[in-house]
Amino acid sequence: MIWINRLLRRWQDWHQTSDDPIHQEMLLLHDRLVDRTLDLTSNGVLDLPDDFSLRFEVLVFLVAVALHHFRQHVASNPLHQQRAQQLWEITFEGFDHGLRQKGVSDIRMSARMHKLLQQATGRRNAYLTALEQGDELLLRQAISRNILNQPDAVTVVDPRVERLLERLHTLTQELAHE
Repeated sequence: MIWINRLLRRWQDWHQTSDDPIHQEMLLLHDRLVDRTLDLTSNGVLDLPDDFSLRFEVLVFLVAVALHHFRQHVASNPLHQQRAQQLWEITFEGFDHGLRQKGVSDIRMSARMHKLLQQATGRRNAYLTALEQGDELLLRQAISRNILNQPDAVTVVDPRVERLLERLHTLTQELAHE
């Protein structure tokens, strides 16, 4: 039990000690994205079992949307590049924390985090490509493939994708007003 207390204390310390205002801002954004992820996964919006895998997929998607927002506005605010990097790093600190809470040992942690980073980077890039090209079909395919685990759902309109995209619209509006 002592190791759990150490991990929780480390997470809390990391969450509270940074004096960097951008880091603090991205911690708050990350917390909001996690809240949205939990809302989408635990309230039956996606009609899928709520587990680490689903939460991982949804959070990577929401983070990619935020990263897309920062990329769009980096010319008007160069700090958005730093915000994007901070958010990506904080996301992986959160995954590390989540896996440790699930009981993944230090011996296996490096391999698990490496695998998660590879998966998340590929998914992020797929989402960013679709968002940057403004290609709704490509975005729907990426969501179906990654979040809903339906690689062959090319043209079928899935109500779960519709519900996710509805909530995505609210997120993009919030990001635009920050």
